[in-house]
Amino acid sequence: MDNMLTLPIARSSTPRMTAADTEVARNELVVGLINRSGGFDDAFIASLGPIMSVARNLVAHYDLVALVEEQEQEYARAEERFRMFMDASQLVAYLSDSERRVGWISEGFREKFGIDPADVVGRLEEELLPASLMARVRAIDEEVLETG
Repeated sequence: MDNMLTLPIARSSTPRMTAADTEVARNELVVGLINRSGGFDDAFIASLGPIMSVARNLVAHYDLVALVEEQEQEYARAEERFRMFMDASQLVAYLSDSERRVGWISEGFREKFGIDPADVVGRLEEELLPASLMARVRAIDEEVLETG
């Protein structure tokens, strides 16, 4: 069929439901179809270069967006698995950022100290831990940073 030409227009990664009511990722290429009686010559194909370039860039953008969404979803699943594991262990644990602001506390931490996470998250470690323990925490942090 020398008189048909398809142009990639966009890519869709919208989930869809299957007959079994399970969600699956759908990655469809949306195309434009050109029918030219008499076929296409090289000059006509060359004239479509800018459109093809835009179409390729658009498809690449959709691919990148889909990849970022997939990575964000995997990160959220991994974080949820981590929290479930940590909370099931009853360990007294917390996570803080590079500025030593608490971002998360374990269920064991909540139970041991009777603290609502809203009262802890966002506060500095120094505000929550005794000075003797903070010295040990800093020493451990430094050792981890030095040794990788």
